[in-house]
Amino acid sequence: MATIYLVFISMMIVTPSSYCIPILEPADIFKIRGSPEFIDKTILIKEFINNADTLILAAPDGFGKSTNLDMIRVFLSKTVDKKQAEDVFRNTEIYKEEALLKAHFNNHPVIHCSFKPNSPVTDYETMLMAFRNVLHQTFLQHQYLTDSPHLTKNDLKELKSYTDEDKYKTLKPIQISVGLYVLSQILERHHGKQVILLIDDYDSVLLDSIFTKSLDIAEVFGFYNAILSGVLLHNEHVNTTILTGTTCVSMKPLVDLENLQCVKFLQDETFKSFFGLTETEVDDLLGRDAFKKFQLHRQDIRMWYDGYTDPDLSIHIYNTRSVVNFLKSGDLKSYLNTTKGENAFKVLLEEKVTKQLFRESSQNVMIVVRHLTEIDQSHMEGLKNMIIHQIWNEDFSDLYVHILMEKGYFTFDTPWERSGYNSSLTVKFPNIEVCETIRQIVHSVIEEAKKHHSNLID
Repeated sequence: MATIYLVFISMMIVTPSSYCIPILEPADIFKIRGSPEFIDKTILIKEFINNADTLILAAPDGFGKSTNLDMIRVFLSKTVDKKQAEDVFRNTEIYKEEALLKAHFNNHPVIHCSFKPNSPVTDYETMLMAFRNVLHQTFLQHQYLTDSPHLTKNDLKELKSYTDEDKYKTLKPIQISVGLYVLSQILERHHGKQVILLIDDYDSVLLDSIFTKSLDIAEVFGFYNAILSGVLLHNEHVNTTILTGTTCVSMKPLVDLENLQCVKFLQDETFKSFFGLTETEVDDLLGRDAFKKFQLHRQDIRMWYDGYTDPDLSIHIYNTRSVVNFLKSGDLKSYLNTTKGENAFKVLLEEKVTKQLFRESSQNVMIVVRHLTEIDQSHMEGLKNMIIHQIWNEDFSDLYVHILMEKGYFTFDTPWERSGYNSSLTVKFPNIEVCETIRQIVHSVIEEAKKHHSNLID
């Protein structure tokens, strides 16, 4: 069970003037490459090519997952304009890898999609519609296939099911679950080469099912098992796959995929420097002409946006989105997206953590939590009941803290030895941005409760 301690530290906290709305546009490596905030993470492409057949990379929102995935797409995809791609990668680290460039640059059919829905997913039907939209937009990226001399009449008929503006809205669950497999099969037939599969925000709806009362966890996890196992397991049309998401924990109950490798945020030597900004990279940004005016705020930037660390405490990482938004706006405030945050933290009102946090003006919170290795669907259902009913349950408190940690609300406080199932780890809030975000959430919940109580009296 999670044991909670309060540790007070000397830290002046200023309440942010506005609340937690990200202002960066969606990932577009073409725009980012020409901007003063570009940081060269291109060697990630080499590590991806040299790594496993299927790789799942997890990091909190705002640490560059979507940008990195878009970068990989532009480097590998045969359908990207080669001159534009060369403009992106010229004078970067990956451009020095001549053999890799010759073998892979703009030389692969690529499927690139995001599982993050464009509208709220509240039940099974809205989930199906969200994935119909995902498939529709993904198939539309390959409209050129309709003119392919290599496809059969049945292939063209399949394509139309997913691209036609009316037909895709009536796709049946089985058609949705096999959609990416169908596209990979058709792409290989057209290009004569296996496909690279890139899926962003793979766990978006999985997490929604935990924090949304009307979503049935069994239906969501069952559907995910079908759609991911259909394209990831025994698919001879796909060569290599990379999925990015917020958590590794949410992958564990997917029984068909339990053997896939999931790389946790800052817990793998190969990948830990590719998500977020290192101390050196922040110094590099502040040395550029566009941002030299913020050099006097170096310590403020560290206190607000740094603090995410690995189990050995050997590296400190900054939130990329927050640092870049500060450099663009000059406003020292929280840029965290708290769409699901309020539901996640309401349950903590039953604990002394947020009550104390709300009362104190300067502090950090340290939590000792048991390391979890065996997690199944029943654990997720128990956690959901705890969150929805806002009743603290020690049986699921460790899982709860693990998910909040993967979402970026906690980081390691002391070195973690990882010595087995019964080992524990100590975590804390990483920085002022997270503390202020939670404080804002707690404040809004308390104000909502006051209004509700006042209405009852009236």
